[in-house]
Amino acid sequence: MAIESPFSPLIDTKEAAELVGLPYPIMLGLRRKGQGPKCERAGRKYMYDINAVIAWRKERWAVPDTTPKV
Repeated sequence: MAIESPFSPLIDTKEAAELVGLPYPIMLGLRRKGQGPKCERAGRKYMYDINAVIAWRKERWAVPDTTPKV
């Protein structure tokens, strides 16, 4: 029997960078400036909630609908 978890999976900075399509050094810079997705420190690593990364990407790269209305 599988156990359902109320928590979203966590990913590290490298995985978060791959998910949003940014180079790793850019993702590090965004985190240091406080401009990247929300993350938590776990020991020596920074971990990101995968859902927060996806939401941040959608918010940051939202493309407005420019199709003509008929």
